[in-house]
Amino acid sequence: MSSQEVSTGDIARGVAIRVLIGTALTAVLVVMLIGPGNLGHLASMGSGSRLHGPRWDLLAQASPAIKIHLATVLAAVVLATVQMIGPKGRTLHRILGWTLAVLLVTTAVTAMFIHNPQGGLFNPFQIFVATTLITVPWGIIAARRHEVRRHARMMSGLYFGALIIAGLLTFLPGRLLWRVFLG
Repeated sequence: MSSQEVSTGDIARGVAIRVLIGTALTAVLVVMLIGPGNLGHLASMGSGSRLHGPRWDLLAQASPAIKIHLATVLAAVVLATVQMIGPKGRTLHRILGWTLAVLLVTTAVTAMFIHNPQGGLFNPFQIFVATTLITVPWGIIAARRHEVRRHARMMSGLYFGALIIAGLLTFLPGRLLWRVFLG
């Protein structure tokens, strides 16, 4: 097996570790976002929420930063999914990769202008901003150096962490997407 090949056992072990780390980080972020004293609110979520037609007016009233952020993150999720399941190393993968890099950086930069709904200067989602702004350039460098495994780990980490986990956290009670779809 060459240094670029990965065994099925290595992949499964890596995925399991990432899922455990992602779950732990998600739990920490949930507590940070809603506060430890409000954890009981999650248990009673069903009584105060209802699924309804989306309230698009809330998005229309949102700040330009939120609108740009939402547009770029939705495009990034679609494009990153295509990148994750599609063939690697080809010209299309490289073109889509550069496009995805621009989308991820734009998403991260606009997130810096989205205020914490609970007030205060620090928004816990800024952890994802810092991670994205560091990981995207390093992922590009790894790809340019043909460090395939390193590039794959970084990009899959961004996909699951900055797009999937952070995306799910935007549906916490009190956040804009919660209000649009459930509030």
